[in-house]
Order: sequence, then structure tokens, then C-alpha cells
Amino acid sequence: MIPKVIYQTWKTQNLHKKINNLHEKMLKLNPKYKQIIYTDEQMLDFVKSNYDRDIFGYFERINNIVSRADFWRYLVLYKNGGVYLDIDSLIVQDLSKMIRKEDKAVITAEKNKNCYVQWSLVFDVGHPILEKTINNLIDNMINNRHKNDVLNFSVKPYWDAVNTTIQENNLDISWKKISSGTDKSYEIDSSNVRFYGIDYDKSIIFKHKYNHLLRNKKSGQYTQDHWTLTQKEFDVYS
Repeated sequence: MIPKVIYQTWKTQNLHKKINNLHEKMLKLNPKYKQIIYTDEQMLDFVKSNYDRDIFGYFERINNIVSRADFWRYLVLYKNGGVYLDIDSLIVQDLSKMIRKEDKAVITAEKNKNCYVQWSLVFDVGHPILEKTINNLIDNMINNRHKNDVLNFSVKPYWDAVNTTIQENNLDISWKKISSGTDKSYEIDSSNVRFYGIDYDKSIIFKHKYNHLLRNKKSGQYTQDHWTLTQKEFDVYS
């Protein structure tokens, strides 16, 4: 059974009251779940405490906080299992309607070609897709790839891990075959994976209505510290 914990990360745990209210509603819909928000420092402490010196060394070398959060979400779910949720995303339905007791992973497609949702992840402890993802990201660092490209450095390793798993296990599924309402489970590598619609079929939403308050901006206002800008000015990792 996938642990009933929702992991999130942000620079502070002191969020705007409107966002806290959204989280309260989310937890009322899911009373058996607990929510844990890690700060930047707590992410670092988690990896240092739960992984070996090599993994921690790779994690510490990541300068871009978005890519660091990407790496952390893979690591925390690989170690603990549960649900990862971006701080500006929101669960809007009872997760028991989406996650089954026998599930080890629930994967959903994006509308973007060949992409799978990574802003929220649902995995049990030690899942082979997360292991592949972690190895893919580290391989990027070893081979000095994508130093100014967050998407390819720390998000695409997950997409590649999903596609590699599909190919290695000869699964009769692909991004092209996933649509709203898709619900197909497969046994893989002494585990399993279930492919579930597009964007979790609206059980989880990408951006909640108060996401701009995280950065103290007006709704729709673009920020100068957005990762698409900072990745060009500073190396994602050293």
C-alpha cells in the first residue's frame, strides 16, 4: 500500500492563509493523509540523513532550487513512498478513489507530447521507476549534460524512466495510447504500475488559484526569479 503522506517543499512553512485554507480543504477530503512541507534546509538534511555520501554529494552540487526539488521528490518517495505534490498544485478529490490498495505506482500523462506528470507523483517505497529516474539524473551530472536546462536535467530523467520501463517490460501502453479515462495496471520488476488518464483525470490540479501568493505577486504576474530565466544565468549544477 502506498503510504498516506503528502510531501511538499517550499522555502518556508509559513504560507499565506489563503493557501493554508486550500490545504485544510485538501486534508478534509483526505483525512487519513498527513501533509509534510520541507523547507530548503530540511530537504538537504533529509538527503544527508537517508542516503550515502555519494548521493548527498550530487544533491549538494545542484545550485538551482527547482532542480534540487526535482531530485528531492524522487529521493523522498524512493525512501518513504507516498504522494509528492508541488506547493502550487492541489489535490481536489478523495485520493482513495484514485489510488488502490494494491497500487505501487500511479502514473498519468500530460497533454504535452511524450510527457508524464511530474509535478505530482504517486509511488510506493523503492519503486524501480524512481530508481531509474535517480540514476538518469545522476548520469546527467556525471556526463556534464544540461547544465543550463532544468527541464532536460531534472524532469526528463523521470519521463525517460517511464518510457524505458514500458519498453523493457513490453507493455502495451505508450503516451499516445493514454487518454482521459485510461486505467491500466501492469506487473513490472516485482512491482507494478498503473497508468491513469491525463493530469490524474482532474483529481489533482496543476496550479491552484492562489499560486501567485507564494511569490507575493499579482495573479498572472511573471517573476524575475523564474527557473526559465535563472537557468540561463547560472549553472543548474556545479
